Amino acid sequence: MADERGRQVLGRRRAAATVGILIAAGAGVLALHPARADEPHPGPYYRSVAQMADVAGCSRTLRPVALVGPAWDAGDCITPDGIQVQFRMFDNGDQATGWGSAMRETDTGPIDAIAYGNDWAVRVIDADRDQANRIFAHLT
Repeated sequence: MADERGRQVLGRRRAAATVGILIAAGAGVLALHPARADEPHPGPYYRSVAQMADVAGCSRTLRPVALVGPAWDAGDCITPDGIQVQFRMFDNGDQATGWGSAMRETDTGPIDAIAYGNDWAVRVIDADRDQANRIFAHLT
C-alpha cells in the first residue's frame, strides 16, 4: 500500500515537473519570437507625422490629410522612389492597431503593408515587400 502511494506521489511530481517544463519552454519560445510588422512594439517614439516623414525620407512631399477617428496627426507622402506612405499618430497602440485593421478591411486589391509603434501607424500603399521593408526599416 505504501509502495502504491509512493508511486502515485512520484507520478504526480513527474507530471507537475513536465507541465512546468512545457510552460517554461513555451514562454521561452514566445520571448524569442520576433514581432510581426503588424504588431505594436515598444518604440521608437515620434512627436508628429512630419518627423516620421523626415525619417522615411519623404518630408518634401508630405501633405496633411483630414483627421479621421482617434488620429490626432495624419499625413501622406511619396518617397523618392514613388511609393505612397500614410502616417497616423494616435494616443495609444490600440487606436493605431484599430486604424490599421480598418484599413485592411477596406483594401479592395492587394493588402497594403502596415507597421505599428506605441502610438503610430504607417501604411505603405501598393509597394512590394522589399520596398515596404526598406521604409519600415527606417521607421521601426
